[in-house]
Amino acid sequence: MNRTSIIISTMAATFLGAAIYLWVPGRITPAEIPTLSLRTGSANASSEFLNAQKAVGYYRDQISKHPEVSKNYIELAQLFLQESRVTGRHHEYIPKARYLIDKALGCDPENYEARIIKASRLMTLHHFTEAREIAE
Repeated sequence: MNRTSIIISTMAATFLGAAIYLWVPGRITPAEIPTLSLRTGSANASSEFLNAQKAVGYYRDQISKHPEVSKNYIELAQLFLQESRVTGRHHEYIPKARYLIDKALGCDPENYEARIIKASRLMTLHHFTEAREIAE
């Protein structure tokens, strides 16, 4: 085999490997995992917020390493729901939590906790029929 053939074969194998890696269903990139926004004023330095930031970092890391584990998505969604209550930024954190719960249900469609959280959010939006279907 000549040098050109080896280079072409190596490039083709590298490209194929990258394509397979990116195509794997369920893979989530760090950019797709929601983050916690900074709070205003002195709330940024509170121990409660620093603990929340640490927990969000932990679950973002776990999701990157183990995208198939639904519990990580659920825990991160719970953190965002808590942050929405603390800060009043429902418009920011509820969609992030919804995205994460949908990811959890994508991993495990029968996950009880994820289904209850989703149904609860739907009831908050007065989507009672849809909430009931999910809860059953």
